[in-house]
Amino acid sequence: MVDGTSRLISVVGLKDVMDSGNSGMPFMRGAAVVDATQDVCVGCSNGDIAVFQMAANSNARLQRTVKCHEAPISTMTGGGDLVASGDDEGQVCLWNAQFDQQAIFPGEGLPCTCLGMHNDADALVAGFAHGVLRIVQLSTREVTVEVAAHSRCIMALDVHPTQPIFTTVSEDTYMKVWALPDSEDKSASEVALIYEERVEDRFLTGVQFTRDGSERILAAAYDSKELLVWDRA
Repeated sequence: MVDGTSRLISVVGLKDVMDSGNSGMPFMRGAAVVDATQDVCVGCSNGDIAVFQMAANSNARLQRTVKCHEAPISTMTGGGDLVASGDDEGQVCLWNAQFDQQAIFPGEGLPCTCLGMHNDADALVAGFAHGVLRIVQLSTREVTVEVAAHSRCIMALDVHPTQPIFTTVSEDTYMKVWALPDSEDKSASEVALIYEERVEDRFLTGVQFTRDGSERILAAAYDSKELLVWDRA
């Protein structure tokens, strides 16, 4: 809400979405909004994506479930009319708003832990458990960049809403800010590290740019009630 408050508008039970079957304890993980349709998509431990439609009364109605991955889904992101999903085996898939598969990028057996999409920069950014970042050029559906960004698992990333930059945090205690490749130069295949800082004795678990047009960054740490703030404006 604009005034800083929030309200719960809908609750959906796990049993209403997926059957536990014989696969152990089911769970849902990873969520994204399809900008083109305003549908809410949630990843499931059986590899499905549950697509919810927000009704006029603000209740979420399960529209359909789509079989998307063989492994449990670990993360999702959306942008424009595209949605991306990653799983515990490291596979990343790109879908359109109707969930027709647009591209698939095989994994290496290690989880894809986080995703971010920047449509203006023509980029999908994927972080992995072994500290690697991969960048997909959305227009060509090709991986154009792979970089050993961190020495340990990348826990979270966020792309800036207007600028061609993104930030990552990792188990290695570093917060880093990166510049995306120039989307106008189709041969560009590098990301530039523009800032990094080590946070002593903090297990960084989440990171996000504020949505006020600045380069202010907020990060969360495990077992801490405080948010860490960097202001690059």
